[in-house]
Amino acid sequence: MLVSNESNSEYSSSSRSWHLGPHIVTETSSYVHLGVLCEKNMSLNDNIDDACSKLRKTYFSLADCGVHRHGLHQITIKRIYESVVLPRALFGCELWNTMTDTHIQSLERVHRQCVKHMQSEQNRTEHNFIWVIHHGRSQTAYWI
Repeated sequence: MLVSNESNSEYSSSSRSWHLGPHIVTETSSYVHLGVLCEKNMSLNDNIDDACSKLRKTYFSLADCGVHRHGLHQITIKRIYESVVLPRALFGCELWNTMTDTHIQSLERVHRQCVKHMQSEQNRTEHNFIWVIHHGRSQTAYWI
């Protein structure tokens, strides 16, 4: 059992007991639903860190197998990235309803790193230039 939006002091001082038939159900601070971690305070830090890690690891493991600019055509790499890497990293993102600008920046930073690697660009290359080349429009237009 999980009670959401409750402060830590309220949680620690509560003396609730939950019953399901004759069984007592324990209260918890988090649970995993379909592979997505849900916490009582609705924090997304662990989910965003996990998504960034999956995005980076999935892309670079594919890149080590030949999915890079000198191994495949760039359109093919882009399609693989959009159909394999992004869905794996963003699984369950529909539940991320309390995202902050910091969370979005973390995801964008890893995404830009992968896109720059796809195009064999150095990490210091201007990211707006890379974004327009990859998506055909500005980054602001992509998210709107």
